[in-house]
Amino acid sequence: MKEIKFKIVPDCGLSLYEQIKNQIISSLYTGKIKEGDRLPSIRKLAGEANVNVKTISRVYSKLAQENYLEIIRGKGVFIKKRTSEEFDELRRNALLNLFEKAIKKASLLGLSPKKFGELFNKFVGNEDVSPLKCILVDDEEELLAFSNEVERKVNVKIYKILLEEIDKYLVPENDEIKDFKYVLTTSWHIEQVSKYALPLKKRVMEIKPNPTIYNEIVSLLKVKNVGVIVRDMKTLHTSFDVFMNIFYPSTENKFIITPISNKRLINEIIEFSDTVFSSPYCWEEVRRIMPAHKDLRRFEDLISEKFIEHLRLLQIFE
Repeated sequence: MKEIKFKIVPDCGLSLYEQIKNQIISSLYTGKIKEGDRLPSIRKLAGEANVNVKTISRVYSKLAQENYLEIIRGKGVFIKKRTSEEFDELRRNALLNLFEKAIKKASLLGLSPKKFGELFNKFVGNEDVSPLKCILVDDEEELLAFSNEVERKVNVKIYKILLEEIDKYLVPENDEIKDFKYVLTTSWHIEQVSKYALPLKKRVMEIKPNPTIYNEIVSLLKVKNVGVIVRDMKTLHTSFDVFMNIFYPSTENKFIITPISNKRLINEIIEFSDTVFSSPYCWEEVRRIMPAHKDLRRFEDLISEKFIEHLRLLQIFE
């Protein structure tokens, strides 16, 4: 039997009673706690929550009246043991309360219960959604990497345009893009892309980079020499700006970033780098030329999960 710990958050909009009750219910249903587990003593929880002991006493008494807790004099406070029928009834009541709160909040956003139900079904995947139509504009390697990642993670139809050909394809005469509402690109190209997209009444969205890759490399740079190899020189502007202008000055370890075509820098990476990151679009070539003892890593998830989730939400509302 273990003692349960509660996380009490001041000024979160929920009373102390609601916080403790919600944590007990959710922990029961997820199996984190079991019937018969001990709760903190009234005095201990009062100290942790920084409230009067009488407040905790009232909370425990109310939860006991609602059959969540059992208070045994001289022994402590425990999660009440109950029959499966009692447990199912509590679960049904908790779910009903959840539904009622969700519908009430949805109505404040102007959604009817029916519309909210339709959107929720799309969100959880119980109802088919049409592919989100997006135009993606960038240099070649980023265009390939970003489009593949978005298509892998979201039900989306991508129309790819090379940045150097934007004046040919992101134009009113191109009927193929007529039904595409969104144009995706990186911050480095937002201004250029917007000049073509906005007159077409298309919304430009900035692709946010995945900070995990940068954090991993920065962490390694504290203790190792690091090399980064990409296929196309034009891809370097993103990583080069980020590392050389922000992160690199904070370390004395060697950092080399280069396209696969630069043999001199490739040889420096082979000689000096402990860990080598490779774009997936030159991965096989990098594997062939790197010595077996090198720590070789491939980066693929270049887009932040928050941006991917934003695309999923847009798809639901289409």
